Amino acid sequence: MSKVVAGGAGSKAVKKAKKGGISVDPQRYPKVRREDATVGWNPRPGKFVPEPYAWLENPDAEETAAFVTQQNELTQSVLREDCPSRASYQELLTKLMDYPKSSPPRRKGKRWFYFHNAGLQAQSVLYSQADPADPHTASQVLLDPNTLSEDGTVALGSSSFSKDGTRLAYTLSSGGSDWVEIKVMDVDPADGKARVLDEMLKWAK
Repeated sequence: MSKVVAGGAGSKAVKKAKKGGISVDPQRYPKVRREDATVGWNPRPGKFVPEPYAWLENPDAEETAAFVTQQNELTQSVLREDCPSRASYQELLTKLMDYPKSSPPRRKGKRWFYFHNAGLQAQSVLYSQADPADPHTASQVLLDPNTLSEDGTVALGSSSFSKDGTRLAYTLSSGGSDWVEIKVMDVDPADGKARVLDEMLKWAK
């Protein structure tokens, strides 16, 4: 890999990452149970669709958890033993990502809102400001998704303000799940202070 210019002003990443060339013996992959042909579902009368791995759709089952653990162990062993270029790639990507990033500010009601990432934060932080053109009005944190869980597994998804900027609805997911919960916070238009409401919406089966 040749020299790459990073996104930061004037910064360059000069470390070259080596090619991997990784191959994994299929025998190392975890064995997975396959249901017989009678397991499946009927999308319409007269049509049957087999689902031999439907049991994997239950993330809380012990068998599913064991399979996921085995997959993760294989992945980590390959990265640790068979990927000597991993460290150089990690160093290169870290340099490329380590620069401040901000979204365009948007006005809702009397305040302006924007996302900002200092460089290597896992998730961008949502800020609020009365007037970005006035240097005397400091911005303040409205929602920092990095603080929502100790292990960083809670992620901020979509977000939407009311037209007057006094309400913010946003979605959260845990552990990479597609299932989300929707929360709402009140935003004071005068000082930008936020208060998360107790009520929320959750996906349900």
